[in-house]
Amino acid sequence: GLPDMQDLLMGTDPLCADTDLDMVSDGDEFYIYGTSPTVADSDFDGLSDGEELFFWHTNPMADDSDGDRLSDGFEVLITGSDPMDEDSDNDGLTDFEEFFVYYTDAFVWDTDGDGLSDGEEIHTYDTDPLNWDTDNDSIKEPNEYGEMTWPMNDYQEVMMWHTNATGPDSDMDGLDDAMELYLGGWTLYTPTSPYPTAPWLDPIPLDPLNNDTDGDWLKDGSELVIENVSGLIYPYRALTVIYRFNTSPVEFDSDGDLLSDYQEVIVFNSNPQNIDTDNDTISDWWEAWVYNTSAIHDDTDGE
Repeated sequence: GLPDMQDLLMGTDPLCADTDLDMVSDGDEFYIYGTSPTVADSDFDGLSDGEELFFWHTNPMADDSDGDRLSDGFEVLITGSDPMDEDSDNDGLTDFEEFFVYYTDAFVWDTDGDGLSDGEEIHTYDTDPLNWDTDNDSIKEPNEYGEMTWPMNDYQEVMMWHTNATGPDSDMDGLDDAMELYLGGWTLYTPTSPYPTAPWLDPIPLDPLNNDTDGDWLKDGSELVIENVSGLIYPYRALTVIYRFNTSPVEFDSDGDLLSDYQEVIVFNSNPQNIDTDNDTISDWWEAWVYNTSAIHDDTDGE
């Protein structure tokens, strides 16, 4: 190791090969590692030089070997994270960020189990890494099998349906994304993910990314409304479909008379489910656009 004179000059013990008892000889500290032979923990990170060199393989001259803003000793002794890896679970967030900023699990790539890494949720999609359904638009009531009716986690929104995972109604039509998909029976497009359709009605193929699926100038949420019809005796949510204008949100012209549902409901006030509202044997379209007669009165001039 060190000659006696050098021991005396450096303040090390000439009668002890390891003055600071850090499991590294004074000679090795001085000649090989550059650490202090008189201080057991040269970088003051809570781990002795010997522990850093021989057990954790960290840098005994740097208190934070992986640069994650957590000292090596804190990672080893307190958090249990890897002092040589700034991101112990490789999810895109540093250990410091997980412990002290986002409160996610630094040992689990996907804390909320939604299929997106914690880093993706924070840096890419702006979703909550602690909530599998950030916008809470899943239909959580149990179906006839006792399972959640339509679970829709953040991964499914951004990767499968391309809906907004931070807002429940992507197209702002008044219907939640999950409800539009559920009513539409979109299971045909995901055979490996058997989402159930509503058993009490035929599929209504609404588009959660288009607020006017049929292009008739009436928003889907105005044509179709979800209402709760539960009573006092059985006070639970009992949702049902109401067609406010008696029109279909997936048909441009519900009665096939060549007038759009918007024209019938808003412009001419005719019946969108009857091609001849006034029963005068002339269709609503012919009355409105050809003869300029009333589609809602069988005798326009009152003769």
